[in-house]
Amino acid sequence: MSEIFLLDAAGLELPRIAAARVLSVGERDRLATFSSGRRQREFLIGRLLLKSALTGFSTLRVKEFPCIVPKIEATGKPSLPGFNFNLSHAGEVFILAIGKESVGVDVEPVQSFDDAMAALCFSPPQQKKIADSPHPDRLATLLWCLREAEGKLLGTGLSAPEGACIRIHRKSGFVTRGGTSYAWALASSARLSRKPWNECRSQIDSLSQSFTGCGARRAQVHPDAAPNLTPLSPCVAV
Repeated sequence: MSEIFLLDAAGLELPRIAAARVLSVGERDRLATFSSGRRQREFLIGRLLLKSALTGFSTLRVKEFPCIVPKIEATGKPSLPGFNFNLSHAGEVFILAIGKESVGVDVEPVQSFDDAMAALCFSPPQQKKIADSPHPDRLATLLWCLREAEGKLLGTGLSAPEGACIRIHRKSGFVTRGGTSYAWALASSARLSRKPWNECRSQIDSLSQSFTGCGARRAQVHPDAAPNLTPLSPCVAV
């Protein structure tokens, strides 16, 4: 079963020391390659959400964060020992899926697709469904998210073939944050739980505030060592 986490990061203030508390040395090197402050913030928040979820949002386990280092597979998909995960964000809205099985997730603000774009992105039956829908923009964006999520699941991006050789389980919907409506979708190679996703802003706020109290000493961990990662769901459901 997959866990789904939602973070609305609007207004989230991270202390200057956050990168040192959250990221490994390699991840900090990667952070430094981003010339945009916005891109640096997105990367840092994404890693903070991932590592927080994997350690049950416990402030007592913040010292483990630099030891949790995703591995990039040959397909370009990131993974961790015993876990698969996928992260997507649109603006300040982040969605994370974690599971034992392969997963893919996407989130996009609801947007319009003109006829030319719809013909490029959707099959004829999908185009007809969109045209007949009372909310064509919402449906088109949702279908796009499903396509993105399935491509991430398969590790083939948007070039994913119609009719994959594995059974794909899907979950999708809409969420509104800051007056903007977003479509989201999850694709998984295993059956999905009916449990709702988890809203994690309050937990992330608490963890962020704890960084300044972690002390100057940093954990010394062998590079091959791995923390005991157990995704928990102590969050409040949307």
